[in-house]
Amino acid sequence: MTTTAQRFVQRINERDYRVEVTQVGVERWRAHVINAHGGPTALMPFYATTADLAVARLTDWLALAHKQAQAAAAPAAGIP
Repeated sequence: MTTTAQRFVQRINERDYRVEVTQVGVERWRAHVINAHGGPTALMPFYATTADLAVARLTDWLALAHKQAQAAAAPAAGIP
C-alpha cells in the first residue's frame, strides 16, 4: 500500500500544532503531531478508521490536555 501523508496545522488553545495523518492499513489511519522538521514527536499517535476521525481524536485529546493543565495551574497561580 502506498499513501501520501497529509500535513496541516491545527490551532488548539492559541497554539499551533503540525499534524500528519497517514493510512497504515485498510480502514486504519494514524494521526500524530510532528515537529518543525517533519519528524514525529514523543506524543503518542491516534488511530481510527478514517483520516478525519484520527485527526479529531488527536485534537480532542490535545484540547482536553490543555484544559486540564490550565485547571491545575489556576489554583497554583491564585486564580479562583
